Amino acid sequence: MNRYSIHIEIDQRSLPPTEAIRLVDDLAKYHAAVGLSPRGWVDFQLSVPGDRLDQAVTTAVGIIQLVAKKPIITVTAMTEAEFDRRQGHTPTPELIGATEAASILGVSRQRVAQMVDEGKLAGEKIGGVLVLVRSEVQAKTR
Repeated sequence: MNRYSIHIEIDQRSLPPTEAIRLVDDLAKYHAAVGLSPRGWVDFQLSVPGDRLDQAVTTAVGIIQLVAKKPIITVTAMTEAEFDRRQGHTPTPELIGATEAASILGVSRQRVAQMVDEGKLAGEKIGGVLVLVRSEVQAKTR
């Protein structure tokens, strides 16, 4: 199941703070944000699960119609991965420690540290702990 980022604007130009808080609370399950769009309409941003985009949009539209009770004027939907890309977010790669890297490579932890020092393996010390990117370590086994 995927998650989709869905923005819905309704035919309303202002939103009292108490109403915004109520709506966010009502939509907490969908990690909702409520505000004004750049065009001045009340805008909802939801994170909706679904197997397909059309399914997630149908769900989001139904939810907003139920809680907002105003006509919907626009809907913008995309996968959360696409939304993150558009926002300039890059996913954090899976990080592992030297012990796990050693297990993957079939060497000792000391050898992993030595390989990092020699530039044969990328790694960083963070707070005294050696961390490596799992995919880079796994690529060394091929």
